[in-house]
This record gives sequence, structure tokens and C-alpha cells, in this order.
Amino acid sequence: MNEQLIQLMAERNPKLAQMLALMQKKEQDQPTDQEDEIVEVLHTLRKERMKRKKLQSKLASLVEEFQMVDTLMDELAGSLGACPSCWGSDADCGYCHGEGKPGAYPPDKKLFRTYVLPVLTNTPWLRQILIKELQN
Repeated sequence: MNEQLIQLMAERNPKLAQMLALMQKKEQDQPTDQEDEIVEVLHTLRKERMKRKKLQSKLASLVEEFQMVDTLMDELAGSLGACPSCWGSDADCGYCHGEGKPGAYPPDKKLFRTYVLPVLTNTPWLRQILIKELQN
């Protein structure tokens, strides 16, 4: 009923019609509370996506680093003749049953030359021990 009265008054008074049109336009241009909420949620989603991308990148970097360390640990175990899975520290190990401490298996010659031999030959006190052992 109010709208009919306003409509009737606007038809009789062109200036009132212009003012009503401007007021309606202004009402339409102003965001509602719900629209404000939607904008805020979208902003939060964008920030969370950026955080997720950073975390995914960090995770990928950590996975790559873990794989490098895991490979190095396997190589070191091989160079010392140890279990690559637990180094002899786990009685439930499916590979060695806790018996794979360094020296439990023949070392891999290539890995021994890569990791162990340089330490033995470039460390004076170790070199002296080796010379004494070879002389006996």
C-alpha cells in the first residue's frame, strides 16, 4: 500500500519522481550485509589459497630434501655394511631383525671408496692406526 501511494505521488510530482529514482539507485548501489560477507569470505579464501600454495611448495621442498637424506643414509649404510633400514637398531626390522649394525654385511666397495676411504686416508690419527694394524 505504501508503494502504491509513493507511486501515485511520483506520477503527480516529477521532482519527487526524480528524487525517488535517485534514492532507489543509491539503495541498489550500496552493498548489503550479505554482499559484504561474501566479499570478506572471498578475500579470506584468496589469502588461504596463497597460504596453501606456500605450504605445498614448502612440503615439496621437504619431501625432496627427505629423499636426498634417505638416499645418503642408504649409501652410508652400504659403505659401512649396515642395514639400510634401521642400522641394526630395530629388532622388528624386516631386513636385519636388529642385527644389521655397521660391519654386519660386506660393505659396497664403490660406496666404501666414496665415503669411508677418504676419512681413513686423510685423518692422521686414523692413518697411524691403519699402519699399525697392517704391520701386525
